[in-house]
Amino acid sequence: MIIGLCGKMGSGKDAVAALLTMRGFQRLAFADALRREVEKEIAGGHFDDQLDAGDLCAERGKLIAEVWAKPTTPRMRTILQNFGMIRREQVPGYWVKKVRRNAARFPYAVISDVRFADEAAICDQVWRVERPGAGGGTGSEHVSEMIPFHADRVIVNDGTLERLARRVCDGLNELTAAA
Repeated sequence: MIIGLCGKMGSGKDAVAALLTMRGFQRLAFADALRREVEKEIAGGHFDDQLDAGDLCAERGKLIAEVWAKPTTPRMRTILQNFGMIRREQVPGYWVKKVRRNAARFPYAVISDVRFADEAAICDQVWRVERPGAGGGTGSEHVSEMIPFHADRVIVNDGTLERLARRVCDGLNELTAAA
């Protein structure tokens, strides 16, 4: 069983994924593979043109730290979005193949960052997480934030973590009852 989560930046996808991991799901993300590749490219000097002149080794170290920082900085969001799209264009299904192979190792997985139709297609269920006011900031108009596919369930994140946990449990209970 793979549940994919979609939603705008800041909607609570990671919070829902964390709640699902407490119910036995393995958390996966398309962005994890992307971040690993970007980190390798930075270490190899492929982003030196975006760094301040001077101690390139130190500057690369700072940029690598940004790769994994939460929240994602505007500069890193732009780098990740552009790099991800270039790979998608070079090799259709590139990110999907990486995550599908990893997901096959687990009976229950949650993918916390479904953004494209081909990513949604590998999920048994897609849940859209909605939070009032979410979605602004750098990169919010990028094609990866448009969510052009159907969601099987909408989880509204408009209150406490306890309320969100109840809504996630309700979704799991409905899935179990339907099986």
